[in-house]
Amino acid sequence: RKLNNFIFVALTDFGPDLPNILTAYPSPDLKSTLPMELSDLRQLYIAETDKYGHLTYFFNGGYANPVAGEERILIKSSDVKSYDLAPNMSAGVITDLVVKNIQNRIYDFIAINFANPDMLGHTGNLTATIKSLEKMDQCLKNIVDEVVTKNKGVVIITADHGNAEEMIDIPSGKIDTEHSCFPVPFCVIGPAESIKKIKLRPNGILADVAPTVLYLMKRDQPQEMTGKNLIIK
Repeated sequence: RKLNNFIFVALTDFGPDLPNILTAYPSPDLKSTLPMELSDLRQLYIAETDKYGHLTYFFNGGYANPVAGEERILIKSSDVKSYDLAPNMSAGVITDLVVKNIQNRIYDFIAINFANPDMLGHTGNLTATIKSLEKMDQCLKNIVDEVVTKNKGVVIITADHGNAEEMIDIPSGKIDTEHSCFPVPFCVIGPAESIKKIKLRPNGILADVAPTVLYLMKRDQPQEMTGKNLIIK
């Protein structure tokens, strides 16, 4: 049966990757996002193909293009049918670029998205996921060594959801390839003299991340940010 005068309308804005979708409730323009608040600093955002939009469009408040002169690097993801065939993904390439840029001392703030825990979790292949996370562990160590040990900087490690930590559905015993509902870690790593007295409050939300970053960088939180600093003062 052919339907005439029939259109699909989304309830939310899915961003520039789907430009032909009509949206019932377009997203308002956001002000004072984290990249905007750091506009006087040199910022770098690095991710591979599968997570590039998350670290650019979504991270900066729904803007397809840079809003504060921030620079972006897109690393091409592996051309495979499933990431359990290339479990390291592009983590090594991303890490090498990050370390190089830290050594060059060009940027004041660098944001990275490692796609491994999510994309490998979706495969349902536990062995490949373990291998992928072992690679990411080494990558994180290299970055922390460069930022904290050599340059006395601070690293935050967190996520917006879980996946790889739950790959078996306990009630059914079946493989679980979906996102989990567990709380995610929020780790602050820095020189002992600067963070030894830091305590983090529990039960944070994603909106609390940006205010915490601003606090660590000794910057005021704008009134538009409704989240709360996770550091107990």
